[in-house]
Formats: sequence, C-alpha cells, structure tokens
Amino acid sequence: MADEASLKRYQTVLNENENNIFLATCNEERELAGSIITANQDKDQPNVFYVVTDPASKRALDIANHPQVAIATWYDHKNGDRLTSNEAFATITTDVKTMQEIAKPYPAMTQYNPTLEGQCVLTITLKSALIESFQGEPEVIKF
Repeated sequence: MADEASLKRYQTVLNENENNIFLATCNEERELAGSIITANQDKDQPNVFYVVTDPASKRALDIANHPQVAIATWYDHKNGDRLTSNEAFATITTDVKTMQEIAKPYPAMTQYNPTLEGQCVLTITLKSALIESFQGEPEVIKF
C-alpha cells in the first residue's frame, strides 16, 4: 500500500489535471482505442474513478469484452509530473438505481442527465500507478 507522501503526490498530479484522464481500451481483436474523459474520483478510495457514458460508446463496448484498461494524465508544465497506469480495470453499471447511488456524492455525474437513464457508469480501479517527472526518479504506487 502506498505511503502518505506518495498518495499526496499522486493526488497533486490528479488535481493539476482536474481529473481529466486519457483512457485506453481494447476490443476483442486487440485493437486499441483512446478517449479523453473527465472522471469523478471516489471520495474514500483514491484509486477508483467513475465515468458516465453511453452504453453503446466504443469505450463501454470495449470494456464489456475486455475490462483491462490503461490511463494517463497530461504532464505538469513546470516539473513534468504525470501519472500513468497499465494495471487498471473497469466495470460497467447499467442499473439506474445503482448508478444514482454511485452518483449521489458527485453532482457532476448528473449534470447533463439528472436521471442517468440511457447511460452507464464505468468504474475504473487502479491496482497501481506510475508517477513520472522531468525531475527525479519514477515512483510506483501500489493500491
């Protein structure tokens, strides 16, 4: 498990990017796809993120068939801090009541569709993350 200093650095990198994350998915034929998402970070589990999307979107269809994903943030212009993870997994929730429970603490999740009907929630869980920088050594964080 990551120590307090590592978690603080991890959170700083995420905050710098306002939780805008590049998400890479893979379909059954192992073809890669990428998209920029705005994720809602779980308030209690810093390695868990929620994304509302169309269940017919490429990312949702890919995740339904291949739950391993990868994420990356952009880099900080001052020191180059950035975050990546190739050890991330996603699940899909389509039950409206369950999605509404997930979304309760995160008003942004219902900003465009208050009922979440016709949507799904992707739950992305990082098992580890890599923080890299223009300065210093890379740091692996295990969750």
